[in-house]
Amino acid sequence: MSGVTPIGSNWVLSSLNVVPEFRVDEGKVIVRLTGCVEEPIVKMVCHTVNIELSLKTKPEDVREILRKAYYELLNALDTKIKAARILTHLYRELLGSCKDVIGIEC
Repeated sequence: MSGVTPIGSNWVLSSLNVVPEFRVDEGKVIVRLTGCVEEPIVKMVCHTVNIELSLKTKPEDVREILRKAYYELLNALDTKIKAARILTHLYRELLGSCKDVIGIEC
């Protein structure tokens, strides 16, 4: 799934991992869907979404459950990347303003 770009975003999903955790005694499997984005400004941002499947889950519902989790993952990554870019910009502004405001380099 590497190289997927969400619609309306300017970043590329660099990795996507699916890790199942079987809980046989509880009759369910928890699937961790983790996506990461690498880019020059933010470096690395990752997010994990959990999907829970149980004995009551219908096979025909699995595709929709996965689709919802995947888009939840993409939206969360998009939000984190936007926040990281803003914070990086503010940090650079702070560093650039130190000399003018307090008279020393930060």
